[in-house]
Amino acid sequence: MLNPDGVINGNYRCNLSGHDLNRRWKNPHRELHPTIWHYKQMLSQLAQERTILMTIDLHGHSRAKNVFIYGCHSKFWKENGGPAPTPMREQIFPWILSNQAEPFSFRHCKFKVQRCKESSGRVVCWRQMSVFNSYTLEATFAGADQGKNKGKHLSTYDLEAVGKSMCDSIAAYLLAFKDASVLEGLIAEIEALHNNTDANTNQDDDAEPDSSSDDDVLPLPESPSSKSAKRRKGRLKIKRRKSRSA
Repeated sequence: MLNPDGVINGNYRCNLSGHDLNRRWKNPHRELHPTIWHYKQMLSQLAQERTILMTIDLHGHSRAKNVFIYGCHSKFWKENGGPAPTPMREQIFPWILSNQAEPFSFRHCKFKVQRCKESSGRVVCWRQMSVFNSYTLEATFAGADQGKNKGKHLSTYDLEAVGKSMCDSIAAYLLAFKDASVLEGLIAEIEALHNNTDANTNQDDDAEPDSSSDDDVLPLPESPSSKSAKRRKGRLKIKRRKSRSA
């Protein structure tokens, strides 16, 4: 747990210094964000010694349904340099997990790398430590809309089962890269799913659900000057309507 002081006092996003820790990964302060600072130091040292297969940041999502993943699309990898990865490689683990865990929804997974997320753990591990499989796994606070739990909240047992499936999926992922035919089959399944989705829906694949997830951006509070400007604008509209009616 990277936010023990915040969680023990009822927070799930900010620590006791009032900082959103998942927006401090790019340049964490050793005293204000000690858990992020030390964890990042550990990862940096480990990355120098060996290749890190995967990082998974476990979060809760207050509005979106089911369990799903945010990842980093391979088309953005050229920004980091190094050899080009296997196409759709970042989607292989989530796809395996979707076949292992009933509450997991592959259709809710997103793989954007946005500028506003540059200081999140997912993007920093992907970009600075070259961890290709860098994910945020989101577990719903709002219940499921699929499977046996449709219309219900997920229980502790359900979440523990997802954790077990996650470990099994990591093992299956490693085995897939040892067998070219299995790997090709998984990629073909993902491509077919995307093609079917594109043909049958007009949904924007880049549209993330609005939420208070740790992987989303907190809205900045309005300044007093902007509020007063809105009030003045509203009064001006009322005056214009009155003058037109006269």
